[in-house]
Parts: sequence; C-alpha cells; structure tokens
Amino acid sequence: MFRFLLLAVIASMAAAFVVPAAMPRLAASQTFAEPAQAAIVPRAALEMSAVTERDADGNPVTHTEMFDPIWVVVTISAFCFIATKLP
Repeated sequence: MFRFLLLAVIASMAAAFVVPAAMPRLAASQTFAEPAQAAIVPRAALEMSAVTERDADGNPVTHTEMFDPIWVVVTISAFCFIATKLP
C-alpha cells in the first residue's frame, strides 16, 4: 500500500516537469503591446505607532524574544527521559 502511495507522489512530482506536446508555438512576427504605466498616487507621511510602555527616562521600551537555555534543557531532558523509558 505504501509503495503505491510513494509511486503516486513521485509520478505527480515528475508530471510537473513534462512539457505538453500540444502547447502552441508563438510566431516570430507576433508582437505584444507595452504594459500601461501605473498611476503614481501621493501618499501621506509615515507615522510611528503608539508607544504603550516607556522607561524612567521617557524612552519607548521594546520587548524581544530571548533564548532561555534553562527551559530548553528541562524540556529536552524530559523528552529524552520519556523517549528512553518507553519501548
């Protein structure tokens, strides 16, 4: 059963690279119109978003994600413990 699924996936991936024989060829004398220029629309000036938190000096505070090695070690050790104890 799995072999048939694998063959179907491989066949569908290979079908993406096959060029159909019935694809029409363009004549050398055929020309195309130039695309129209997009209209330039003036935009308003960019504004900063509202600051929700400031420090003691009045500067905006930004919060970023940080790597927590203790949490990673605890999580990986629990996973490894469960993986080694279960058959």
